Amino acid sequence: HGPHLYLKFSVQGKAYSVYIPAEQQEAIRQAHQAWLRFNEVASEMASSNRQRLLQALDSHKQVAKAARARARAKA
Repeated sequence: HGPHLYLKFSVQGKAYSVYIPAEQQEAIRQAHQAWLRFNEVASEMASSNRQRLLQALDSHKQVAKAARARARAKA
């Protein structure tokens, strides 16, 4: 008896629980750690991309604002 390892996940709102045999537990734990690391790196990349996008949008906004001001000054 015990301890038992179960892989729990959900698909389209339905919960699943899969028993992991003892001989596969270490591989599953390593795969889970790899997934957590991937998720962390992907989140960091998304944050960085979001910041770059916001900076580019702000820069574009400033250029457009300056162009409108020049056009008004000529008129």
